[in-house]
Amino acid sequence: MKMLQKIKEHLEVVEIAFVIIVELAGVDWNRDVLASNGCIEFVLIAMLGNEESLSLQEKGCHVVSCFAKTPKYQEWIVASNGIDVIVTTQSAFQSDVEIQIACFKALHTLA
Repeated sequence: MKMLQKIKEHLEVVEIAFVIIVELAGVDWNRDVLASNGCIEFVLIAMLGNEESLSLQEKGCHVVSCFAKTPKYQEWIVASNGIDVIVTTQSAFQSDVEIQIACFKALHTLA
């Protein structure tokens, strides 16, 4: 995740990273490795730091949903203010149906 910290200023790279993280986090062992290396926090910080990017917000919600399939990561996301990040995204893009769906899926997975 140190590499991801270095690229957080490059929106295009972060968006691609989010797509790859979703794929990797689909496997339990990968999810554990990613989370233990700060991936959850990286995603949430990147979402907060790029609030104007609809595409990044939607991809970030997909990452959150993927991690939230596991109860321990649900708690981790909530403790990392993940719900606030998702609600902030919903508020920023109120008229975009796709982002609303992504946000609601992430929130539902955290329920």
